[in-house]
Amino acid sequence: MKLYEFEGKQLLARGGILTPLGDIIHRDSEAALKRFTADEVILKAQMLEGKRGKNGYIFSPGDWSEVQAKTQQWFKSQKVASVLIEEKLKKSEEYYVSCLYNTIPRQAEVVFSAYGGTDIEELSQKFPKAIVRLPIDALEGLAPWQARQLVKDGGLESADIVRVADILVRLYNIYNKYDCRVAEINPLIKTVDGELIAADAKIELDDNALFRLPVGLLPDRLPTEENPREKAAKEIDSFDYRGSAGSTYIDLPGDIGVLASGGGASMMAMDMLIGAGGRPANFTEYSGNPPRSKVKRLTEIVLSKPNLKGLWIVGATANFTDIFETLMGVVEGLRSSTVATKIPIVIRRAGPRDEEAFAMLRKIKKDEGFDLYLFGNETSIGKSAEVMVEKTKK
Repeated sequence: MKLYEFEGKQLLARGGILTPLGDIIHRDSEAALKRFTADEVILKAQMLEGKRGKNGYIFSPGDWSEVQAKTQQWFKSQKVASVLIEEKLKKSEEYYVSCLYNTIPRQAEVVFSAYGGTDIEELSQKFPKAIVRLPIDALEGLAPWQARQLVKDGGLESADIVRVADILVRLYNIYNKYDCRVAEINPLIKTVDGELIAADAKIELDDNALFRLPVGLLPDRLPTEENPREKAAKEIDSFDYRGSAGSTYIDLPGDIGVLASGGGASMMAMDMLIGAGGRPANFTEYSGNPPRSKVKRLTEIVLSKPNLKGLWIVGATANFTDIFETLMGVVEGLRSSTVATKIPIVIRRAGPRDEEAFAMLRKIKKDEGFDLYLFGNETSIGKSAEVMVEKTKK
């Protein structure tokens, strides 16, 4: 479970880490308590996606009318149902601290950089030595001296070494106590008054350990980002254990619907579609030989996204998935859609019963008027992505 920023900061405060003063404004509620003058606050839309600043979801108002106008503008979007309004910090330094689970050594690690802020991802690529990491022994935990050494190795030379190290230890304790997958503060701000304050919080809890959380800690949040398609897709697997279809579904801002198959192939396909100039409207997948009824429902959900210009059914060569059954599920979903005959549909699949499936698809294309483009394993996923983009533009 991903926490919103204000929820994450509540958890940080429980662990003794200082956070800014602020209030949360919910949709249809009055503006926050006016603890400060308007030019002393910052508005931050509460979303579970990153890059809020670059996407216009962090705003510094000039007066209280701008506070009201901006919050109402955001609330008109279904993406935002709450806004954090908090004191604007006067910073002198920005640091990055986090604790996360590293899947390669299969253990937690703490991470520090003396260069925090919005471009930390780019920094890690350009200057990898600017970010230092320390694997943590689960039985020993993070000792203060280890945290101090890590911060020093990260280039911090001031008297802040001890204080930043203390925050790292507190963050690790939060990560461990509440079964987090990620606990990140970016940036950890040093103010002009010398205080260290968590200006942002990215915390994700392990879904498998939610039952162990203390009573009252699990967020009882508003349906801030409840998306009917995402909810409906996840329900497909909850009623039928055969194969998987829709457990992973995320709406994206593009116009090409994607029905991908296989975890690694799905991610590769998305990269290739974007590389070819396409804009995916969603990310979802089916795998493990699901019955046609589940694939039909997932197809219907993907096609319900407004303003689609194309549909791409894609996957590598399957070993066990019945290509005929799953593609017939896709066809049944197409038949129940009002938009399927109006958009190009590119299919790139291969595996058991693929020849039978493609013969049936050619007949369906002729008899029912679907604009189908069929490719087997003689055509690469990348090439089919290019065809999809080309047909979409036409």
